[in-house]
Amino acid sequence: MWRKQAETLANYTRKGSLLGVQGRLQSRSYDNQQGQKVFVTEVVVEEFQFLETKAQSEQRQQAPAGNGNYGSPSTPPNQNGYSNQNNGYSNNQNGGMPSFARGASPIDISDDDLPF
Repeated sequence: MWRKQAETLANYTRKGSLLGVQGRLQSRSYDNQQGQKVFVTEVVVEEFQFLETKAQSEQRQQAPAGNGNYGSPSTPPNQNGYSNQNNGYSNNQNGGMPSFARGASPIDISDDDLPF
């Protein structure tokens, strides 16, 4: 992912944001400065999609960690007097959950497991 796509992703996401990613894994190796061979696996993103609105992301980011409801649907109350707009995010009509997650049990994941 390069240029405008990368800028959009950097501007509208942060650690913990729910994204759908389409692409491939790529492995390569190189010799570092100490002469050791280093193997690297990279995710090459061809397309991505926001799986939650900005408001849902912000509400989930503010929720206490370890609540066990990672990815559960929730819609914050509209208290700003404006209609609930798309704000550049894709419109998910699946009750706040991506189609692959409906009917699945919650994923037990901790921020400590993430490499960034």
